Amino acid sequence: METIEHIRYNRLVHRGGALLHLFDVGQLKLIGRIAASLPPDDFSLLYPFSFADIHLGAHQNLGTVFASLTETEQCRVLDVAIELSREDETKAMLSVSHESGAVCLLGLGKQTSTLIDRATHYLASPLLITMVDPVLEPDVHQVLQHSGMALDQGEWETEACCICIAACSEEFFAEHIFTFPLTARFSLTWGPTKDRYGRLVPTYLHEATGHSPR
Repeated sequence: METIEHIRYNRLVHRGGALLHLFDVGQLKLIGRIAASLPPDDFSLLYPFSFADIHLGAHQNLGTVFASLTETEQCRVLDVAIELSREDETKAMLSVSHESGAVCLLGLGKQTSTLIDRATHYLASPLLITMVDPVLEPDVHQVLQHSGMALDQGEWETEACCICIAACSEEFFAEHIFTFPLTARFSLTWGPTKDRYGRLVPTYLHEATGHSPR
C-alpha cells in the first residue's frame, strides 16, 4: 500500500507537463545516467535544487535550464531521465477490445515485470474508477474491466480483449511516463504481429497525429 507521502509526491510531481521543450531525449538520458550512478540517498537526489551545481558543471547549458525549474519540475525531470536511461527499449502495455475496438494504454516501462506492476496498480486506482463513467464511456469501461481480469488471471489473450506490449517512441515515453495513462493521446502501428485468435495487435505507439484512441 502506498504511503501518504508517496501519494502526495505522485500527485505533485507526476501530474504531467511537457519536458521535450526543455531537454531533448539525448539530454534527458545524460541527466538520467548521471543521476542513476548516484546512491539513492545522495544529497542532490534528495534535494534536487542542488543537482545542477553538483553534477552538471561540465554541461553548462543543461545545468542552467535545470536550475531554472521549480523543485517539482526538477523532481519530475530526474525521475523521467533515470527511467529513460535504463537499459532496454521503451515499451507500452496496451489493451485492445475486439468487441468495441477500444484501445487503452495501461502503462509505460522497459521491463515486462514493471509494466505488469504499473498496469495492475493503475487498473485498481480509485481515480480511474472515478474518471471512467460506465454509462457515458461503456467501451472504455468494459476494456478496462476485462484488462483487470485478464491480468489477475494471467490470460492476456481472450475472445473479449488482448493485452499486448508494443514498442514505444522515446519521445512519447519521455512525455508520458509516470503520468496518468487515461489522459494520454497516441497513435498506433498495427501488425504484422497477431494474437492467438489471428487478430492484428499494435506493435508501435507514438504521439497522436490526429484522431487517436485512449
